[in-house]
Amino acid sequence: MQVSRLGTTVARYIAYALSVATVIGWSVDSAGAQDCPRFAGPVVTGHLTDTRWTDISGLAASRTNAGVFWFHNDGGPGASGSGDFFAVDGAGRLIAAFRLDGVNTLEARGEGRVDIEGVAIGPVGPEGETYLYFGDIGGNLYPGGRNELRVFRVREPQVSVAEHHTEMAVITDYETFKVGYPSGIRTDAETLMVDTNEDVYIVTKAPSTGTSTVYLKVAPHWDGSVSSLEEVATLQFGSGTLPGNRSATAGDISIDGDEALIRSYSHVFMWVKPPGITWGDAFTSVTPCTLPAAQGGGYEAITFDHRGTHYHDTYDSQGSTSAAEPLNFYERADDPPPAGPRFFEVVARHSGKCLDVRAASTDDLAPIIQWDCHGRENQQWRFEPVGDGYYRMIVRHSSKALDVSGASAEDLALIIQYQSHGGENQHWRLDPLEDGYYRITARHSGKALDVLGVSLESGAELVQYAPHTGENQQWLLRIIQ
Repeated sequence: MQVSRLGTTVARYIAYALSVATVIGWSVDSAGAQDCPRFAGPVVTGHLTDTRWTDISGLAASRTNAGVFWFHNDGGPGASGSGDFFAVDGAGRLIAAFRLDGVNTLEARGEGRVDIEGVAIGPVGPEGETYLYFGDIGGNLYPGGRNELRVFRVREPQVSVAEHHTEMAVITDYETFKVGYPSGIRTDAETLMVDTNEDVYIVTKAPSTGTSTVYLKVAPHWDGSVSSLEEVATLQFGSGTLPGNRSATAGDISIDGDEALIRSYSHVFMWVKPPGITWGDAFTSVTPCTLPAAQGGGYEAITFDHRGTHYHDTYDSQGSTSAAEPLNFYERADDPPPAGPRFFEVVARHSGKCLDVRAASTDDLAPIIQWDCHGRENQQWRFEPVGDGYYRMIVRHSSKALDVSGASAEDLALIIQYQSHGGENQHWRLDPLEDGYYRITARHSGKALDVLGVSLESGAELVQYAPHTGENQQWLLRIIQ
């Protein structure tokens, strides 16, 4: 299953941003936003508490290990210079630890100091394999910056969120390719991104001027080779459409290659690339969107989730061994579904659980419940227009409709699945809320789809109830293709 996105209007994005940005402590600026997707503000899903994790400077969501994030430290020998990296789950719990053999001895062997500042994940290969790219691109340890950079590429280890290994596993099978800035340029960088064709992008960091250069290394990449980077764009952080802090600190390209994120210490920016142009052209010509960004701490790590839909970030605690860096989650909010064969997960705001046909029953009268989202067909809903802004909601596994039992107009009437018919108790209106969620209202009664008792439990039944402002009547649509 892969989740994609739907566009939205700038007016609604601005309304949302201005209404909540000052309340929950994240930064957003609407300047220049055009047809930008909307995202909710940061939700802390966990904390990175291991005392070894003191200077986090790279984050990547695994595309083959469900629920796993990869990251590494910043900070020179013993941290970013060690070649150590870690797998954690969404709560920040350690799953496994790894070391790239020999990286921690490069300086002693006269091969230059190591400052790994970013990690990215490449496209999924023909056999389902993926590769992690670690960017030894930092220039802080070099007077005046550095010219020659290294990228370490390693096949992504297979791990599971059910595992918990504290010992360091040593990896000897990895590649190193070297790149250099053109014309002897010496500078600093912290942003490494890998496109769907394995092209590598590096964005320089210029805290004094805010003028960052985007460089490209075209695939393929050969172990041991040295290639010259190509300058493809210039970005001016700290002013105009890239306001706030002047330092570009992290970035990522989505799994389908049509969106890119770049983080500064104060802001998150997104570029949506039109079909048929390069990322160099997109960074030059496309007006970036300004997205929600958590504040406080030295944010130097950002990633799309494994489906390229939502994003996560965390920060550098600047060497503190007592800090617990938050792992933040930003959920994308989609527009109402158009007509067509697409299916959606329908997610309750208060619980994060999905609209579900109990036990995947195909029988009429089977109750509708909330359940942990799992992506199977009894949680996939198609919206079939019936006129006047109403939809019939059809569940994929049974092709039956969301129905108010007995066409009751009373509060607490149960929601069931039933064979499709022309009755208005199967017609539903999507009433948009300003933050990307929807109230789903039954036509025959004017009452709202409601999780009974505001329950957080899987298995809680769905009812209709008079509309109110509670989050158990607020629903997020996530498109599945």
